[in-house]
Amino acid sequence: MRPRLAFTLIELVATMLSATILIVGLAGAVSVSAQLFDVEALDPLNPTLPELNASELNDRMAADLRYATSVQDNNGSSWILTRTAPESQVLEQVTYTADANGLSRQVNSGPVVVLQPAQPTVSQSIDSYSIPTPSPTKTVHCRGISKLASANATTSLNLPMPAGCVPGDLVLLCVSGKFASSAVNLSPSGWNTVRDTSQSSMRQVVYFRSYTAASPGPIEITITSSAALAAVAIGFSDAHPWNPIAFSDTRTGYAIPLLTATHPSALQPSVNNPSRGMIQFVSAENDQWEYHTFGMSTYVDVAHLLASPSSQSVALGAAFRHGRDESVSTPRAYCSKFGRWLQTAVGIEVAP
Repeated sequence: MRPRLAFTLIELVATMLSATILIVGLAGAVSVSAQLFDVEALDPLNPTLPELNASELNDRMAADLRYATSVQDNNGSSWILTRTAPESQVLEQVTYTADANGLSRQVNSGPVVVLQPAQPTVSQSIDSYSIPTPSPTKTVHCRGISKLASANATTSLNLPMPAGCVPGDLVLLCVSGKFASSAVNLSPSGWNTVRDTSQSSMRQVVYFRSYTAASPGPIEITITSSAALAAVAIGFSDAHPWNPIAFSDTRTGYAIPLLTATHPSALQPSVNNPSRGMIQFVSAENDQWEYHTFGMSTYVDVAHLLASPSSQSVALGAAFRHGRDESVSTPRAYCSKFGRWLQTAVGIEVAP
């Protein structure tokens, strides 16, 4: 029997059919790969794409890197990849940029495609009801507190800087006592006066400065005549670097325990800004806050101290909150004894 020298017609048809199926499958794979490599092809009419999920981003960047022949850093703000285009087989430059607008991709001089917005919009719902998406807001925060009062009449105090302060923090310093006619000197230098208030022999001075590593403290406070002396320093983070004092005001009075109107009430700005820090300093004759509370509702007590517990004693207190109090009745610091008082309020502007 002679060997067969050619394929039969049935074998040729079957082979051609198999080849056709393989070619169709290969064409589909090439089409999918082309869409993977060319981000612009997904939406040629609108080059700004919606937010992509992490898996898609990884796939697209991995594909560019896999076929890249070089990667160049462009001043740290973008990266330029040279690759062979999967369709045309010509060299292309693919530029990835990460900036305030998010992550974007550009092929040669084509349209810029945003792969991931910097702040994607997130919609949340509970039981089919939409709920607001929280957005973090920068606010002024109390970093640390340092306080010191003399046990007797003195001409100096060495007050440590508030613990935990870092360079750039705002430091408020309140010095109070019966030294109305004395000069006040501070070291290290660089303090700026916010308010200087006197009534009879009592005086209250509030200063501010930026904390620096070169002047970590302590704060040396000296006066020219001996007197009861109290001081409190408070460090704040996220305060405005060059314009930190947004508001200040002072008031003086004489407290009569049974008459509410004679007690110091919160001094507040006319316009509310919930991001600002609001602090109230109150100095008074005698030990006015016997129960260790300032008594100012919606404010948090941050300092109480008593200088020279005698007939010349001076109490100093401080309270803090964010923004002004919007309630009908203005918060008050209730005094338990008769005596003069001085008050300074300071609003601290938040960093931009």
